[in-house]
Amino acid sequence: MKTLKKFAELHNFSVDQQRRACYGRYNGYDIIIMNLQNQKNYMIQLSVCHPDAQVTQEAKNYTFSLASQYEGVHYANYASPNLTISVKRNSKSGPNLDMLVDVVTRYLAQHQFQNCCQTCQQTSSTAFYSVQGKPYILCPECFNKVSSSMMHRQSEAPKENVALGTLGAFLGSLVGVVLWMILYRICIIAAICGALMVYCSIRGYEKLGHVLTKKGLIISTLICILMIFIAEYASLAIEVYIQLKDIYVMSIIEALEVTPSFLGDSNVLPYFIKDLVIGYLFLIITSASSIRNIGHQLNTQDEVARLY
Repeated sequence: MKTLKKFAELHNFSVDQQRRACYGRYNGYDIIIMNLQNQKNYMIQLSVCHPDAQVTQEAKNYTFSLASQYEGVHYANYASPNLTISVKRNSKSGPNLDMLVDVVTRYLAQHQFQNCCQTCQQTSSTAFYSVQGKPYILCPECFNKVSSSMMHRQSEAPKENVALGTLGAFLGSLVGVVLWMILYRICIIAAICGALMVYCSIRGYEKLGHVLTKKGLIISTLICILMIFIAEYASLAIEVYIQLKDIYVMSIIEALEVTPSFLGDSNVLPYFIKDLVIGYLFLIITSASSIRNIGHQLNTQDEVARLY
């Protein structure tokens, strides 16, 4: 966000930390610049139109050529009215945001393009709005339609069933537990176990609970934290069973019961704790970002608001 903040300060744009974006007017054109965290790009967005189809086609060709003109441009496209340019955040040889925004808006002004609504292409009374956590350039009429549609969707949405959702999260997490136990037998703790466990747990909650909410996300995450411990404990118990089954008459259930006594062994406990720590580290590394992104989506999925 540092680059966006600097750009916003120089050009009197509004900075939106929640949506990782800034927006404002440059050379007479409404512009949204978003920090696409997962893609490591900046996305420049304008909504412009022109009554002449030939001029529109020329603008499309010009926009497409930006990717070959500037190394830092990942891609650029104009499909009237949406003009989007993806710029690599860490590109040293490519253009900076100031120069690229200036070049594009000067071209648009030279060819007399107008700001317009992203939905209906109305060229008056447009403003910045947030719909489901993403900024858009809309007219008041289209915003009101979106608001009405969102209200209707909320009223028709299925009700959350926390009990069934929790069961679904538990059943989903078992996929990761099984994989953990299989890999444990070949002395491997893989990052995929935590990632798969979180994914299946969340989807399991959503499937049986009918809808995923922030409460469901928290429940699913807590279940995964618990299940990593259970997976490690069960793996150790199976190891105990395999080692002792030929010496003592023992079932898997009995192996589970006697496993705590083995954890009191100074030769066993450090390895158990080490595996747990590695498992939790993998869980954080592979899933923290996706959990945070899902949480953000849940917080903003019903949002409709004017920004600027």
